[in-house]
Amino acid sequence: MGLFSYCFGGGSLVLIGAWETISAAYTHLNPTSSTPHPNTTTTITTTSTARTRRRRTSSAKTFSTITSIAVAFLSFLTIIDSSISSLNASRYHDRVGAALQLPTIAVSSIFLLYALAALLSNLTHFLPLPPSILNLIALFGFGQEFLLFYLQRKDPDGIENRYFDLLLVPISICVGSTLVELGTPDPNFLVWVVGWG
Repeated sequence: MGLFSYCFGGGSLVLIGAWETISAAYTHLNPTSSTPHPNTTTTITTTSTARTRRRRTSSAKTFSTITSIAVAFLSFLTIIDSSISSLNASRYHDRVGAALQLPTIAVSSIFLLYALAALLSNLTHFLPLPPSILNLIALFGFGQEFLLFYLQRKDPDGIENRYFDLLLVPISICVGSTLVELGTPDPNFLVWVVGWG
């Protein structure tokens, strides 16, 4: 993995986080129920509320679908890049270089599974998964990513470990907010926190 791969991956993660933040803010600013006029009948209010809910559900599914496509694309590219790096290392008989890419492939595979399951759940009725199952898959991915960076201690006094420690902060925020999101019925604020993380 070269500098271009790291820059592309980091920039893509920043864009996905910004998109999550914007979509959570949009969903929060557009409430599910509209305030009815006092002179309207119950039927008109019910119809208007149903239309508003359908519109909100449609926009939330659109935001979720775009996020899932972006995560799937980035995960797939990371798997391809790590596989190419691993194959190049094994071609030069470098066992360590080939093994270094395996945890990256494992983490990317979990996020690819998350994105594909979310896409199938949002776009088709083939795989109707509740959001708590998708959050559980994301929690496993964030947890594995946390362990990947936490256990990668090369030199206790070196500057590289400080970067790993700094990366643990946003990953910990994502782990914590995803864990809280499992038990929350309306997770708009927590999606915003994951976007910032």
